[in-house]
Amino acid sequence: MTVASRAPTLRQRVLEIISDGPAIPETILARLRAEGVRTVLTSVRPRCSELVRMGLIRDSGRREKGEGGCNAIVWRLSTPEEQQRFAQKRDADKGAGR
Repeated sequence: MTVASRAPTLRQRVLEIISDGPAIPETILARLRAEGVRTVLTSVRPRCSELVRMGLIRDSGRREKGEGGCNAIVWRLSTPEEQQRFAQKRDADKGAGR
């Protein structure tokens, strides 16, 4: 299985984990590994970025200690209202030729 073919599956799993409650990438990675998923942090972080670009998750405004003691973003699920506003903005931007 190639990385490209695993990305949608990994992205979906990351979304499912965040839907269980806000989490930092390191926590998401630990959950994935506990489920037997062989992946690395450098694969989890881009999936979070993709989910942000899709309007499905957001920065909670909180930070927790991550790898190496750095402050990591605690990601949370977007509310239905936030998802709707995101979709409306995306559609308006497409209509404006952006």
